[in-house]
Amino acid sequence: MQQQKLSLSYSDVERGILGLSIEDQLKLAEIIFSNLKTVLGRPSEAEKEAQNDDLSQFCGKWQDDRDAEEIVSQIYADRSKNVRSEKVVL
Repeated sequence: MQQQKLSLSYSDVERGILGLSIEDQLKLAEIIFSNLKTVLGRPSEAEKEAQNDDLSQFCGKWQDDRDAEEIVSQIYADRSKNVRSEKVVL
């Protein structure tokens, strides 16, 4: 059910509600409380972000399924292949 915003003043709403029968006023109250219960049951944006504790919003997920030793050896092999024209002097 799509919610619509009303551009009515408080007195307009009060007059409209008082114009309803008692049964309709009770039905309206049930609908309001039902919607309120539904909205309050949903997690807020802050709660949704708090649930994400793995910090994936700051970094990507690891997608390499190789063993850590294999990855490190590959890094060192690539470093040794990298020949630069400049030299670092310590």
